Amino acid sequence: MIEVTVAVTGGSLATSSPPAEQVPADPEEAGQLAVALDGETITPAPTQPCPVDDPCTEVTFPVETTRGEHTLAVEFRRGDGVPFTPLVTDRITFTKR
Repeated sequence: MIEVTVAVTGGSLATSSPPAEQVPADPEEAGQLAVALDGETITPAPTQPCPVDDPCTEVTFPVETTRGEHTLAVEFRRGDGVPFTPLVTDRITFTKR
C-alpha cells in the first residue's frame, strides 16, 4: 500500500458527492476526483473528510499496489462529477519495490 496526496490550486475538493442542490455555483469548488491505477478505476478513500460546506485543497488516500511499475492518473471534476473542458488531469509513473 502507498499513500497518495492530491492537491488542487484554484479549486477545492469534497470527499463525497453532494446532492445536486448542495453543489456550489462555482464549478471549481467542492470538486471530485476520478482516479485510475494502471488504467483501472479506483475509488479513493480519503483519510480525512472534506465536506461540501468546508472543502479541502488537498486530500490523502491509500492505494493498494503490487511491486513493480505503475501509473496513477487523477482527474479533477466539477462538484457534480462532470469533467471540465478541457480536462484537468495529472499522472505519474512510479515503481514500488
